[in-house]
Amino acid sequence: MKILHHNDEEHRLHHYLSERGHQNVVISAQTDPNMAIDREQFDAAFIGLHPHGLQLIRKLHRRNPDCLVSMITADRNTRIAVEAMKLGAFDYLLIPLNYTEVERTVIMMTREHEGQRERLGLEGRLDLENQAASAAKTDTVLPLGTLRQIVWQVERSAIRRALRHARGNISEAARHLDISRTTLYAKLQ
Repeated sequence: MKILHHNDEEHRLHHYLSERGHQNVVISAQTDPNMAIDREQFDAAFIGLHPHGLQLIRKLHRRNPDCLVSMITADRNTRIAVEAMKLGAFDYLLIPLNYTEVERTVIMMTREHEGQRERLGLEGRLDLENQAASAAKTDTVLPLGTLRQIVWQVERSAIRRALRHARGNISEAARHLDISRTTLYAKLQ
Protein backbone atom coordinates (compact mmCIF):
# COMPACT_ATOMS: atom_id res chain seq x y z
CA MET A 1 0.00 0.00 0.00
CA LYS A 2 1.03 3.58 -0.55
CA ILE A 3 0.82 5.21 2.88
CA LEU A 4 0.90 8.92 3.73
CA HIS A 5 2.43 9.87 7.07
CA HIS A 6 1.75 13.40 8.21
CA ASN A 7 4.01 12.85 11.16
CA ASP A 8 7.77 12.53 10.70
CA GLU A 9 8.51 11.62 14.33
CA GLU A 10 7.38 7.99 14.22
CA HIS A 11 10.55 6.60 12.60
CA ARG A 12 9.96 3.14 14.07
CA LEU A 13 6.47 3.03 12.46
CA HIS A 14 7.90 4.09 9.07
CA HIS A 15 10.57 1.38 9.32
CA TYR A 16 8.00 -1.21 10.48
CA LEU A 17 5.77 -0.52 7.47
CA SER A 18 8.56 -0.40 4.89
CA GLU A 19 9.85 -3.77 6.16
CA ARG A 20 6.41 -5.17 5.31
CA GLY A 21 6.55 -3.88 1.74
CA HIS A 22 4.53 -0.69 2.08
CA GLN A 23 5.54 2.54 0.36
CA ASN A 24 5.81 5.39 2.87
CA VAL A 25 5.44 9.06 1.96
CA VAL A 26 6.51 10.99 5.07
CA ILE A 27 5.57 14.65 5.47
CA SER A 28 6.64 16.69 8.48
CA ALA A 29 3.87 17.74 10.86
CA GLN A 30 4.99 21.34 10.24
CA THR A 31 4.59 20.99 6.46
CA ASP A 32 1.30 21.48 4.64
CA PRO A 33 0.29 18.06 3.21
CA ASN A 34 -2.25 19.47 0.74
CA MET A 35 0.16 19.54 -2.20
CA ALA A 36 1.06 15.86 -1.71
CA ILE A 37 -2.62 14.91 -1.35
CA ASP A 38 -3.51 16.84 -4.52
CA ARG A 39 -0.58 15.34 -6.45
CA GLU A 40 -0.77 11.70 -5.33
CA GLN A 41 -3.40 9.17 -4.35
CA PHE A 42 -2.85 7.18 -1.15
CA ASP A 43 -4.26 3.82 -0.09
CA ALA A 44 -3.80 4.60 3.60
CA ALA A 45 -2.57 7.31 5.95
CA PHE A 46 -1.29 7.75 9.48
CA ILE A 47 -2.06 11.28 10.61
CA GLY A 48 -1.35 13.08 13.84
CA LEU A 49 -4.23 14.91 15.49
CA HIS A 50 -2.52 18.27 15.22
CA PRO A 51 -4.72 21.26 14.32
CA HIS A 52 -5.46 20.06 10.79
CA GLY A 53 -5.75 16.30 11.38
CA LEU A 54 -9.53 16.11 11.14
CA GLN A 55 -9.51 18.29 8.00
CA LEU A 56 -7.01 15.89 6.43
CA ILE A 57 -9.42 12.99 6.86
CA ARG A 58 -12.03 14.91 4.86
CA LYS A 59 -9.55 15.89 2.15
CA LEU A 60 -8.09 12.37 1.80
CA HIS A 61 -11.60 10.89 1.53
CA ARG A 62 -12.64 13.47 -1.06
CA ARG A 63 -9.60 12.51 -3.13
CA ASN A 64 -9.99 8.76 -2.49
CA PRO A 65 -13.07 7.56 -0.54
CA ASP A 66 -11.36 4.20 0.13
CA CYS A 67 -8.27 5.72 1.83
CA LEU A 68 -7.78 4.02 5.19
CA VAL A 69 -6.87 6.81 7.62
CA SER A 70 -5.57 6.03 11.11
CA MET A 71 -5.13 8.80 13.64
CA ILE A 72 -2.09 8.88 15.92
CA THR A 73 -2.23 11.03 19.04
CA ALA A 74 -1.24 11.31 22.67
CA ASP A 75 -4.60 12.97 23.42
CA ARG A 76 -6.75 10.50 25.32
CA ASN A 77 -9.87 12.62 24.82
CA THR A 78 -12.49 10.17 23.50
CA ARG A 79 -14.56 13.01 22.02
CA ILE A 80 -11.84 13.65 19.44
CA ALA A 81 -11.54 9.92 18.69
CA VAL A 82 -15.30 9.71 18.12
CA GLU A 83 -15.21 12.75 15.87
CA ALA A 84 -12.34 11.24 13.85
CA MET A 85 -14.26 7.97 13.46
CA LYS A 86 -17.41 9.82 12.35
CA LEU A 87 -15.33 11.48 9.64
CA GLY A 88 -14.27 8.05 8.42
CA ALA A 89 -11.03 7.32 10.29
CA PHE A 90 -10.19 3.63 10.06
CA ASP A 91 -8.50 3.44 13.45
CA TYR A 92 -7.16 5.53 16.30
CA LEU A 93 -3.75 4.79 17.87
CA LEU A 94 -2.39 6.30 21.07
CA ILE A 95 1.20 7.44 21.62
CA PRO A 96 3.41 5.83 22.75
CA LEU A 97 2.58 3.32 20.04
CA ASN A 98 1.90 -0.22 21.18
CA TYR A 99 3.23 -2.35 18.30
CA THR A 100 0.75 -5.12 19.02
CA GLU A 101 -1.96 -2.55 18.25
CA VAL A 102 -0.01 -1.23 15.25
CA GLU A 103 0.31 -4.76 13.87
CA ARG A 104 -3.43 -5.36 14.35
CA THR A 105 -4.22 -2.09 12.57
CA VAL A 106 -1.85 -2.83 9.67
CA ILE A 107 -3.28 -6.35 9.24
CA MET A 108 -6.82 -4.96 9.22
CA MET A 109 -5.81 -2.18 6.78
CA THR A 110 -4.13 -4.68 4.45
CA ARG A 111 -7.16 -6.98 4.47
CA GLU A 112 -9.52 -4.07 3.85
CA HIS A 113 -7.32 -2.78 1.01
CA GLU A 114 -7.23 -6.23 -0.62
CA GLY A 115 -11.01 -6.49 -0.24
CA GLN A 116 -11.44 -3.08 -1.88
CA ARG A 117 -9.27 -4.11 -4.83
CA GLU A 118 -11.15 -7.40 -5.24
CA ARG A 119 -14.52 -5.60 -5.01
CA LEU A 120 -13.47 -3.08 -7.67
CA GLY A 121 -12.37 -5.91 -9.96
CA LEU A 122 -15.65 -7.75 -9.50
CA GLU A 123 -17.67 -4.57 -10.04
CA GLY A 124 -15.79 -4.00 -13.30
CA ARG A 125 -16.50 -7.55 -14.42
CA LEU A 126 -20.17 -7.21 -13.49
CA ASP A 127 -20.39 -3.98 -15.50
CA LEU A 128 -19.03 -5.87 -18.50
CA GLU A 129 -21.55 -8.65 -17.87
CA ASN A 130 -24.41 -6.17 -17.73
CA GLN A 131 -23.29 -4.56 -20.97
CA ALA A 132 -23.05 -7.98 -22.63
CA ALA A 133 -26.45 -9.00 -21.28
CA SER A 134 -27.99 -5.82 -22.70
CA ALA A 135 -26.35 -6.49 -26.04
CA ALA A 136 -27.46 -10.14 -25.96
CA LYS A 137 -31.10 -9.12 -25.45
CA THR A 138 -31.05 -7.01 -28.58
CA ASP A 139 -29.03 -9.46 -30.70
CA THR A 140 -30.15 -13.08 -30.34
CA VAL A 141 -28.36 -14.23 -33.47
CA LEU A 142 -24.79 -15.42 -33.03
CA PRO A 143 -22.38 -12.97 -34.62
CA LEU A 144 -20.45 -13.96 -37.66
CA GLY A 145 -16.81 -14.80 -37.28
CA THR A 146 -14.37 -17.63 -37.09
CA LEU A 147 -15.29 -20.67 -35.05
CA ARG A 148 -12.76 -19.58 -32.43
CA GLN A 149 -14.41 -16.14 -32.13
CA ILE A 150 -17.89 -17.64 -31.83
CA VAL A 151 -16.77 -20.18 -29.19
CA TRP A 152 -15.04 -17.37 -27.26
CA GLN A 153 -18.23 -15.26 -27.29
CA VAL A 154 -20.44 -18.15 -26.15
CA GLU A 155 -17.92 -19.07 -23.42
CA ARG A 156 -17.77 -15.44 -22.25
CA SER A 157 -21.55 -15.30 -22.07
CA ALA A 158 -21.66 -18.53 -20.01
CA ILE A 159 -19.02 -17.19 -17.61
CA ARG A 160 -20.93 -13.96 -17.14
CA ARG A 161 -24.17 -15.82 -16.41
CA ALA A 162 -22.38 -18.06 -13.91
CA LEU A 163 -20.80 -15.05 -12.17
CA ARG A 164 -24.14 -13.27 -12.05
CA HIS A 165 -25.82 -16.39 -10.66
CA ALA A 166 -23.02 -16.74 -8.04
CA ARG A 167 -23.25 -13.00 -7.23
CA GLY A 168 -19.59 -12.50 -8.10
CA ASN A 169 -18.30 -15.47 -6.07
CA ILE A 170 -15.63 -16.87 -8.38
CA SER A 171 -15.32 -20.23 -6.59
CA GLU A 172 -19.07 -20.84 -6.82
CA ALA A 173 -19.17 -19.75 -10.47
CA ALA A 174 -16.31 -22.15 -11.26
CA ARG A 175 -18.19 -25.03 -9.58
CA HIS A 176 -21.30 -24.13 -11.59
CA LEU A 177 -19.27 -24.20 -14.83
CA ASP A 178 -17.53 -27.42 -13.73
CA ILE A 179 -14.06 -25.93 -14.13
CA SER A 180 -11.35 -25.11 -11.61
CA ARG A 181 -11.18 -21.71 -10.00
CA THR A 182 -7.69 -21.27 -11.53
CA THR A 183 -9.09 -21.93 -15.00
CA LEU A 184 -11.89 -19.44 -14.44
CA TYR A 185 -9.40 -16.80 -13.26
CA ALA A 186 -7.32 -17.41 -16.41
CA LYS A 187 -10.38 -17.04 -18.63
CA LEU A 188 -11.36 -13.82 -16.85
CA GLN A 189 -7.95 -12.36 -17.65
